Amino acid sequence: ILGRSREALETFGHLRPSKESLFVSALASLDSGGPEHALDQLEKLKGQDLHAGDGLYVDAARFEVLEKLGRHADVLAAIPKSMKANGENAELLYHAGMCQDLLGEYPEAEKSYKKALDLDPNHEGTLFRLAYNHDLRGEDKEALEVYERLRALRPPRVATLLNLGVLYEDRGDYSKAADCYEQVLDVYPNHQRAQLYFKDARASLNMYYD
Repeated sequence: ILGRSREALETFGHLRPSKESLFVSALASLDSGGPEHALDQLEKLKGQDLHAGDGLYVDAARFEVLEKLGRHADVLAAIPKSMKANGENAELLYHAGMCQDLLGEYPEAEKSYKKALDLDPNHEGTLFRLAYNHDLRGEDKEALEVYERLRALRPPRVATLLNLGVLYEDRGDYSKAADCYEQVLDVYPNHQRAQLYFKDARASLNMYYD
């Protein structure tokens, strides 16, 4: 919960494996950049007697790990089985759209994202990907609108605030950019990128041009 993933992994290493410890250690491995170890932990959960609804969380975590490993086709092949077990929901549709997106199947990805937002208009992963895609295509107005929707969710992603700040800087709105970076620093005062971006945005507020 405190984000100290490496310390968590060390602690889990001294415990007898349980459903809970395997799942949380997989998330900690993913967070600390170890998708292979995360996948090993999630594979050990197969055949376990999970509580109703927990299978969805395990599947979603496994799909995120496989995406990190570049195994997008494997995710798309596994999603129908997961939907059969857990029903059609925004999280699974998001992962389908993400993999279709990364494989260049853009029309299919857009359909999956739309279905995900129809089920959950505030699904964070889907909104972030849509904002990112708008940004890539140079659709700044649309990207700003979606990033601001994400910013209103609590807690907002650090990446959301950084990307939004950069967009505001590109538009010359340095005050709003500085606000985004300051929001990151309120929680993570030692975040190096946020410190650098905040310093640059604040300096730009005092620039004069002939």
